[in-house]
Amino acid sequence: MHICMRINVLYNLCLHHPVNRGSREMGKAMQALFVTLLFSFATLSHSLPLSTNSRWIVEEPAGDRVKFACVNWAAHLKPMLAEGLDKQPLSAIARHVALMGFNCVRLTWATFMFTRYSNLTVAQSFHNLGLKEAMAGLEKYNPGLLDLTVIDAQKAVIEELGAHGVMVVLDNQMTTPMWCCSDDDGNGFFGDKYFNPKEWLRGLAIVAKRYKDTSMVVAMSLRNELRGPRQNETEWYRYVRKGALTIHHVNPNLLVLVSGLAYDTDFTFLKTKPLGLKLDKKLVYEAHRYSFTDSQSDLWLNQSVNLVCDMVITEVKNKTGFLVTGSNPTPLFVSEFGVNQMGVNQADNLFLSCFLAYLAELDLDWALWALQGSYYLRQGSLDTEETYGMLTANWTQLRSPQFHEKLQLIQQKIQDPKSRKSENKIMYHPMSGRCVRVDRNETHASDCWGMSHWSHDGDGTPVKLVGTPWCLTALGDGLPVILTSECYSEESTWRLVSGSKFQMANKDENGTDLCMDYDPSYSSTVLTKKCICSADDDSSNCLENPESQWPRPGRHENAPSGTFVGRRDGLFKQPLPSHSSPVYDLLLPLSFSEQAIYNGYQYRQALFEHWNLMTLALHSDDPIRGIIVTTLSIILLVILVFVITFPHTHQVLSTKSRWIIDAKSGQRVKLTCVNWPGHLRPMIPEGLQKKPLKDIVENVTLMGFNCVRLTWATHMFTRAAYTSLTVAQSLDRLNLKAANAGLAENNPQLLDLTLIDCQEAVINELGAHDIMVVLDNHVSQPEWCCSDNDGNGFFGDTYFRPKEWLKGLTLVAKRYKHNPSVVAMSMRNELRGPRQNGEAWYHYIQEGATAIQLENPKVLVIVSGLSFETDLSFLKKKPLRLSLNTKLVYEAHWYAFGDPPEKWLFQTNQFCASITQWFMSQSGFVLGGENPAPLFLSEFGKDQRGANEAENRYFSCLMATVAERDLDWAYWGLQGSYMLREGQVEMEEPYGLFDANWENARNSTFLDRLQHVLKMTQGMPFFSSSSKSKDSRYCVIYHPQSGKCLQADRGNVSATNCHHWSLWSHDGDGSPIWLRRNSGCLAAVGDGQPAVVTTNCSSQQCLWRYVSSSKLHLAAKDDQGRDLCLEWNSSNSTIVTKKCVCLGDDLNDVPWCSEDPTRQWFKLISTNKK
Repeated sequence: MHICMRINVLYNLCLHHPVNRGSREMGKAMQALFVTLLFSFATLSHSLPLSTNSRWIVEEPAGDRVKFACVNWAAHLKPMLAEGLDKQPLSAIARHVALMGFNCVRLTWATFMFTRYSNLTVAQSFHNLGLKEAMAGLEKYNPGLLDLTVIDAQKAVIEELGAHGVMVVLDNQMTTPMWCCSDDDGNGFFGDKYFNPKEWLRGLAIVAKRYKDTSMVVAMSLRNELRGPRQNETEWYRYVRKGALTIHHVNPNLLVLVSGLAYDTDFTFLKTKPLGLKLDKKLVYEAHRYSFTDSQSDLWLNQSVNLVCDMVITEVKNKTGFLVTGSNPTPLFVSEFGVNQMGVNQADNLFLSCFLAYLAELDLDWALWALQGSYYLRQGSLDTEETYGMLTANWTQLRSPQFHEKLQLIQQKIQDPKSRKSENKIMYHPMSGRCVRVDRNETHASDCWGMSHWSHDGDGTPVKLVGTPWCLTALGDGLPVILTSECYSEESTWRLVSGSKFQMANKDENGTDLCMDYDPSYSSTVLTKKCICSADDDSSNCLENPESQWPRPGRHENAPSGTFVGRRDGLFKQPLPSHSSPVYDLLLPLSFSEQAIYNGYQYRQALFEHWNLMTLALHSDDPIRGIIVTTLSIILLVILVFVITFPHTHQVLSTKSRWIIDAKSGQRVKLTCVNWPGHLRPMIPEGLQKKPLKDIVENVTLMGFNCVRLTWATHMFTRAAYTSLTVAQSLDRLNLKAANAGLAENNPQLLDLTLIDCQEAVINELGAHDIMVVLDNHVSQPEWCCSDNDGNGFFGDTYFRPKEWLKGLTLVAKRYKHNPSVVAMSMRNELRGPRQNGEAWYHYIQEGATAIQLENPKVLVIVSGLSFETDLSFLKKKPLRLSLNTKLVYEAHWYAFGDPPEKWLFQTNQFCASITQWFMSQSGFVLGGENPAPLFLSEFGKDQRGANEAENRYFSCLMATVAERDLDWAYWGLQGSYMLREGQVEMEEPYGLFDANWENARNSTFLDRLQHVLKMTQGMPFFSSSSKSKDSRYCVIYHPQSGKCLQADRGNVSATNCHHWSLWSHDGDGSPIWLRRNSGCLAAVGDGQPAVVTTNCSSQQCLWRYVSSSKLHLAAKDDQGRDLCLEWNSSNSTIVTKKCVCLGDDLNDVPWCSEDPTRQWFKLISTNKK
């Protein structure tokens, strides 16, 4: 099984991710080779059946635990074909099951499919049901399935899953192909109208026999959700025993999954009368749970959440969970649970947090409902959307990347029965899916792949960081939890409180209970706040939501290598255990086509995987397998080495109108960059003393940036004292001993390089990861920038000698002439100071542009204005005349520096309007007019600690403009710290994306705010010319404060990740906002009520207009004539309408307002991208 995974990782890499255009033909050749090798090896790759040992599922014969982390894929409905094959190729769907971190699929089937319809072809099945559009989709994406029988199509799906290393659990969902389930559907219990026991047993025998030699079919479920008025224990024992023995007799390799009564929720009868089956360690029980189980949805909404959670988990443990405990424990497979992933069902949201904590605590095997984003035909409705599905209705992307992130811990093997390591605990926050991790002296909620380990001996004892003398300590209400060595004070002793026993509390100096609290919408820091609902639980009076205070302590034992568990690391990669494959760690929330654009560094990781593959083969008990796999691996290893050494190529960029484009194809290329300083006194890109260069660059890619604005100082190239200076010498002369030691540890290969060669090494590493580079001449004298009197501000200043500057530009342009990663050069950063003037600007800008163009005509030439890059307005009267052959790009900066904070805090709407108008007048105007040109917003940023409220509002205002204009941009900055800045060693950068030790994101939620502007929404046509005019009028509704976009689902409207959005149209103030391809429009229901999509679009509730001077409030009237504005509800991401904030009854701005109106800021962003 392990060998199969590694073969298929390489298969996926080669088949779907060619390194670059230059190697595309070679990629095709590799595809053909890999397909041949893969199928020649297929019969050798899966030989180890599964078994059970106590409460664990294990691998034979080694006994290593295998944890099921599965997803349900429905195939039991009337068409009798796995859903979605009319939307995407089978191989793509199977590949992405693995990419999402699932190691198995629970594939459903109906008995009649094998006992009555076995000769029916897929085409006949769809024709009989009148599914014309679905048939057309099958013809497009999976034509090879149409002429197969429905049972052969099932086998093709199973084989494709197996080819991607995904195990299959076959679930007998129904007898009659139809939607499941109800008490009276005739499929509920033995002897029901369609549930003939003899036919059921015959179906089980046929399926067990059919897949006897298909090793990736590892288990069969006897029957899904036994139910209805006829259910009884006597017949349950009788037929469960018959069914289990039938499967085991025909196919003894399979696990046999047994469901209970009452919709798979009840096994209590086994407490008094065990099943008594001897299945050679093949018996597994299964259970289901949803928020609506036993009609409990209303309880989550109307009673104390802590008490409801405790009641539900107690009930689950009593009815099913007891099976994993006691004197004869057995594995329990939670084969169905799930929620509406749109986030709009609050009962679902609360249930999920509670249930994830339960799954993590017991480390249960599980299968999520569901994979499918839609159904061919469900309950008479065509192409029905499945809001519980991982994929969207068109199967092109994740429905909710945030939901997917919540699975990261339970996808891991938390407990290992064979481990000899001591038991410790993790701190898990189920609402976010994150785990508590130490960063320096503070605790943060981060991805669960790099979690910290803790010990806690019970209530009233400290929570200690394992292996250290440090423990968690509360500072006070609203303050971060920190680590101290004072472990027995009141502030350092913790106890579990509330009915749920999820809240970790201690007392402050006043005796008030404070609980750990994490709000993912604010920052990653774990705080202590007044405990929510802990005092009111017993009386059930508290209806607040305590989820933010549920950091559940759970047991953890490190899993050894070799287990079959897919994983996804999240943003920052941690070292992978040997059983993990690199392709599993890179699922980004993009469409399938975008996910194919992986980076070249995966091939380097694949080399390591292949070395492991050969090692496994050489130690295999099967000598034939060892010889074949080793031979094939050597062949593929040679190919991979060739791929890695093949030169990377980036497109040459040019300009057309206001867009940057690919000079060859003419398609727009949007620069979404991050600044990485290399211009300070050490003249070394920051952070290389903290982390290996490769790790930093990999994380730039994982954060979603496609380019880096790399800064440099003129003297580094023009002064002899610097051009031959090595990295080690540069650090020594500045007495930066710690930085020198850090580089020796993390990047020893750089120490003996010259500063110039070090810069080139960084550029080459960025290029190897397909990251474009914009070289920015930041200063002449290496130092921090900028002030009016630093001698670096304008031509002729103390250090800013024009001839030397031109020489530096020439040297750099020439050096990187043949380096395709360098796509642009910025002539100078932030011209400024008392000597700045227009005449000199025109003169030297022309000379600088010419110098770059003569040496390197391929690069874009980026031109900055005056006054710290905030002023290009002089171009209105006198345009810049340059013969750059469509290579000219202007740049601008926009910070909140110098803005009066009180303006942002108390006149937010007015100041946003005036500052935006100022930016467009000073710089943004170059995008329009008779001769438009691209504008690169090459610096903007904010303190990511979130404490500066004025900056928070500035950033929302700025993001609205960046999104509306779809600007190219570069965020300041990447760096979490500086080696030396303004005389201070290891100075921290609060604007930086990394924290000070370059380990984690400084604020993991900040990157979420960039998700929309990372996408290209406008520009050169995405569609054919015939469709462009039709679709370009559509809009995305964007919420700049959260960075989210509005999505409609079945009449409900929520703010979701901008990797998928709904398209709308609006013809101007006083008109409806229509949902694309839908007869409905957006409507206001009432004050505090959710906005909805309705078909009654003529009422005043559907007529929207922009109000306030910011033009960011969208208002309509309710049925009583009250003006209401759209508002984002941060607690559950629903969109509601409320009284307009900071606006009077006339909807004009009030002169002074202490509230924050940005929660009501929405922007209709025009897009011509589907």
